[in-house]
Amino acid sequence: MSSFAYFIKESLRGFARNLSTALGSIVTIFLSLLIIGIFFVGGIVVERVVSSIENEVSIAVFLADDAPESDVQTLENYIKGLDGVASVGFTTKEQALDNFRNSMTSNPEIIDSLDGQNPLPASIDVELSDPQLVEQVASSIRENTTFQKIYGYNTAAESLKYGQQTVQKLFDLTSAVRYVGIALIALLIFIAMVFINNTI
Repeated sequence: MSSFAYFIKESLRGFARNLSTALGSIVTIFLSLLIIGIFFVGGIVVERVVSSIENEVSIAVFLADDAPESDVQTLENYIKGLDGVASVGFTTKEQALDNFRNSMTSNPEIIDSLDGQNPLPASIDVELSDPQLVEQVASSIRENTTFQKIYGYNTAAESLKYGQQTVQKLFDLTSAVRYVGIALIALLIFIAMVFINNTI
């Protein structure tokens, strides 16, 4: 017990003799670990935000008003079997108009200008398990012979909506954010280790 007390006493004496150096070491190590912790947590938050944005990517397949139900079902079954597809839903013309009406509550004159007509087509709504496969899934749908028979707008390309250019820009941005975040964390860890090493 006496040796332990001696150890404590000598430690306190040494701390008092080199107060500025000891405090500097403590502060440096504390700030270094704090910076690493902040950026580590920040990196996790950014990664979750990026992932949530990517998960919003989906595909809308617009169909002709006179598309036979059998063809619609055939196309749905085909899409369900594609890699990267999580789920497939169906939106009728009436549901599409209701959704449009609900989104236009601030501009009711747009709904009034339709004069009771419903220009919106039915659609198959595709949710993806892997947003990075959106181009592959869209291409497979576009080339499907059943889709070629029942697409809703003037061309097959117009009838397949997933924000092509926006999606590519989004993926480029999210990849850049990930790489920058990793680089910043690595740099800060390196700087913190240098500080700690110099202090020790």
